[in-house]
Amino acid sequence: HDFYTTLLKATCAFDRGDDTSGYTDLKEAFALGREHGHLGTYGDIPADTARLCARAIEAGIEPEYAKWLIRKRRLSLEPPPYNLEGWPWPVKLYTLGRFSISIDDKAITFPKKAQNKPLEVLKTIIACGGSNVSDTYVADTLWPDAEGDLAMQAFATNLHRLRKLLGRHDTVILQNGMLALDKHLCWVDARAFEYYLTRADALWEKASTNRELDEFSDLVFSALELYRGEFLPDEESIPDVMAMREYLHTKFLKALSRMGEHLVKTGQYDRAQEAIECGLDIDTCAEDLYRLLMICMHRQGMKTEALTVFERCKRTLHTQLGATPSADTEALARTIRAGKTH
Repeated sequence: HDFYTTLLKATCAFDRGDDTSGYTDLKEAFALGREHGHLGTYGDIPADTARLCARAIEAGIEPEYAKWLIRKRRLSLEPPPYNLEGWPWPVKLYTLGRFSISIDDKAITFPKKAQNKPLEVLKTIIACGGSNVSDTYVADTLWPDAEGDLAMQAFATNLHRLRKLLGRHDTVILQNGMLALDKHLCWVDARAFEYYLTRADALWEKASTNRELDEFSDLVFSALELYRGEFLPDEESIPDVMAMREYLHTKFLKALSRMGEHLVKTGQYDRAQEAIECGLDIDTCAEDLYRLLMICMHRQGMKTEALTVFERCKRTLHTQLGATPSADTEALARTIRAGKTH
């Protein structure tokens, strides 16, 4: 009874926007649940319990109990919590800066040559967005020289091998000729990364207060925490990988530039510098980021450091592109040398 009533209090508190009381009640309820091994109550609603579990995992409140509850009751959320890597996803796929697979939170290893084609099928599905991917397109892409039905036969064989590798037949769905990764079973870091950036873009477009812009920045920093490098960096043979890599690269740099602009404008210089330097690690020739970093330094009274950034920009553009800084960048450098405000 105490477990049920405290869970209900937590749900009501969150519903009315009182997160402080909600987390206090959730902590008390989940401590009781863990102690007594409660799977549920006579009156709980699975969707509400799933949302409470998500909040508990995100806040570090009895996370192992929350995961146990989700697995035992097969709880799910709609839409799935792509932002929550700690949710007990049966399969996790890492594609940013590396490629690896985790099944039930255990990394798997496999002989490279023996599993190459099944993994190429998986990479192609991910690179095409993870859903609504034509099976004939995958077959034609990976077996372009096969004649007749041989490409489809090879695809069917390797799809079977991929499902076996992932441990569940339903992880990769094939229906009416269209492929998809089951959104409730598979977590993909690139999908979570895009989720944060898309939410950030939407918030940026409607933001009218500094508070909303700070929320925008928090979303971009969440994306930053997932970023370990470019999308599938060792894969050069699949055309869709290149397209997705460029798409994520451009989307991320745009978000970092916007965030840097907001943070500099509001005097959050340390966070701004962190974001801008991250962007320059991704694209050493992103001239707009050099300008933002120069402004960031200059507003802190760091004239020498700001001009050092300009020289770094000039040197990098010459070395990498055989180019010179734009008129805007040169004008900013002159303003800083003259000691004028910007």
